Amino acid sequence: MRKAKTTRPSSAFTLIELLIVVAIITILALIALPNLLEAQIRAKCARAKADLRHIATAIEAYATDMGDYPRVFYYGYSTITPDLTTPVAYLSSLYIYDPFAVGFLDPRAVFDHWKQFSPFYTYDRIVTLAEAEKFKPDSPWRPGPECIDGPAPWFNPGALAKYGQWRLISVGPDRQWIIDMDYDSMDIPYDPTNGAVSFGNITRTQLSPEGRVSYSSRQSGQSR
Repeated sequence: MRKAKTTRPSSAFTLIELLIVVAIITILALIALPNLLEAQIRAKCARAKADLRHIATAIEAYATDMGDYPRVFYYGYSTITPDLTTPVAYLSSLYIYDPFAVGFLDPRAVFDHWKQFSPFYTYDRIVTLAEAEKFKPDSPWRPGPECIDGPAPWFNPGALAKYGQWRLISVGPDRQWIIDMDYDSMDIPYDPTNGAVSFGNITRTQLSPEGRVSYSSRQSGQSR
């Protein structure tokens, strides 16, 4: 006589079980992803601040040796000047990339206006209107209008009181340098408590390692 076949319980997952596992993994991923993105932003912020500190040290070392601060190298926006690499190498390279910058990554390219395609940090040498008028309009060494402490609306009144003689900027996580040609918007510091990708620049100036602008210095510029 033939023996009756014994049925063993299947060891495979059922469709319902697979769907439950997929749902659990999806929920965990949705919980972890924002934390991962914020960790990446925090890491880039830390790198930007360290880079600005490094550049600021080079700027002050140059000023100590040369008796003045480095010039601005300007093509629609201001970038780190070759004064810091030659003939004395205060920095090993001009091409220090802003981790939040977007656009071209070719340092030989001519970048668009208002930081839309600049991959570098901004270096601004702050000057008076009288000093700015000494430069030829087509000179690559001229300061941009936002670097000139002069009367509104074309310049940046009170700039010397706000920043001192120089300013460094990273565009920050929102990747915007300025809003609607409003120079005061450059002075808004990035604050992660407003949101990981909130408006604001990571800034360092001669007067403030955090790029903070006091209310009194704003008022002094507006009263001119």
